[in-house]
Amino acid sequence: MDIRIRETGEILNEREFKRLYKKTSFANGVIPLAFIETHGGDVILEGPQPTGKWWQHSYRDGVEEINGKWYWKYSLGPTFASQEEENTYEAQKDSELHRGHEISVNEERAKRVLTGSTFTVNGKDIVLTGDQQTKDNLSDLAFAASLRKGQGNNNHVTVFRDGNNVDHELSPDEVIQLWSMAAAFVSNLYQKSWALKAMNPVPEDYKNDSYWS
Repeated sequence: MDIRIRETGEILNEREFKRLYKKTSFANGVIPLAFIETHGGDVILEGPQPTGKWWQHSYRDGVEEINGKWYWKYSLGPTFASQEEENTYEAQKDSELHRGHEISVNEERAKRVLTGSTFTVNGKDIVLTGDQQTKDNLSDLAFAASLRKGQGNNNHVTVFRDGNNVDHELSPDEVIQLWSMAAAFVSNLYQKSWALKAMNPVPEDYKNDSYWS
């Protein structure tokens, strides 16, 4: 609670006002409104706060009397010396907000890459996660499969354990196909993230699957 002293216009908080009357005992520590008024004070009430642009904030800018009562007066900040200065500031804040959204999109992309997906190769549903170990292992297997194909060995069987700990027997062609599908999946996520970051503003619901499919 804040109190305005009528005689001086000074504004005191509740503790400061009590110090003026430290010999007075208040029940439950509460100063009665009547006591404040009879001792030359007026309680300051909250006034309406203006709504500005997203980058503005309201701040107390003195008090004002309305119909015999005192209210906190609010203004919008920051303030500027010219319209050009305000425009420059707003452009900077817009840039900072957009950059923050870009970082959020990157984080969503990384999460989706790590989560991975299920890829179907010749009727085999293979779950792949996007952790680095899995990516390195699949790349090595695809490279080895390419060498075997180059040597005419198309019958080699590679046992690949997927993200659900299910073993799949894959031919060289199937290993290469799986690697190609996984690479295309990641590439698509990057393209979708670039499209999102190109939007201005970046949609608030950027996590929605519709932007990533």
